Amino acid sequence: CQRWWGIRDAAPRMASSTGAASVAAASSSVAAFHELEHRNWEKAVAAYDKGWGGLTRQCIPEALASVGCAPGVQLLDVATGPGFAAQAAAEAGAHVVGVDFSAKMLALARERLQAVGSAGEAVRFVEADAASLPFEDASFDAVVCNFGVLHLPEPE
Repeated sequence: CQRWWGIRDAAPRMASSTGAASVAAASSSVAAFHELEHRNWEKAVAAYDKGWGGLTRQCIPEALASVGCAPGVQLLDVATGPGFAAQAAAEAGAHVVGVDFSAKMLALARERLQAVGSAGEAVRFVEADAASLPFEDASFDAVVCNFGVLHLPEPE
């Protein structure tokens, strides 16, 4: 990725520790955090827009400008949720892939974008985990993650 907004330095690194027990505990807590997030996002779909939609939409223009979103840019929207940033990027002419680990959030995103017409045709949604993206290195010109970093067990 040539430009990366927010994710790279968004959270402090976890304190390092030594020993097999510490590694096992860290792995267990990462898995538990991931499962908790996934379970809760699968349940939160209907309430997301009412609770957070307005706030998350406010940040999108600046995020897209900061990564140089423009016609023809290949853009990845990580933790796309209901697809607000993906939609705005597509409307700006970017070729967009929106990724989320919640199938229900992706269903909402597809439904929302189909309702608006042309933006829906310009976005491809993929169910995948942000920690294990199914794309080759350098597949995208720009990456955004609108409020998703705080939901990653290991954001670095």
